[in-house]
Amino acid sequence: MARGEVLAKKGDKRLDIPACTECHGNVLTGQGDYIPGLLGLPADYVKKQLGSWRTHQRRATAPDCMASVARRLPVADIEAVVGWLSAQPLPTHTKAVPMIAKKLPMDCGSVKP
Repeated sequence: MARGEVLAKKGDKRLDIPACTECHGNVLTGQGDYIPGLLGLPADYVKKQLGSWRTHQRRATAPDCMASVARRLPVADIEAVVGWLSAQPLPTHTKAVPMIAKKLPMDCGSVKP
């Protein structure tokens, strides 16, 4: 759980992985129209999504930032972050927040105008 929380809130500079909160918002409910929330999703669903990005079965507009993240994460880290995310209570506000003006930590094709 501790490793999952670190990945979600701080990322891992050694693996060049940004924190989940940097893109999905501080409360992980998503950002704008193209960055989904991560809380309240079944753990198996999130694991399958990350696994599909790792194996090239899931794709998004290039550059595919989530595929990059998924491929950099060791399987144990995927288990850790998914376990931590799935253990979090839903916040009272579950709608995505508007896109923040700051630049995302990775170039992500699915959020480009």
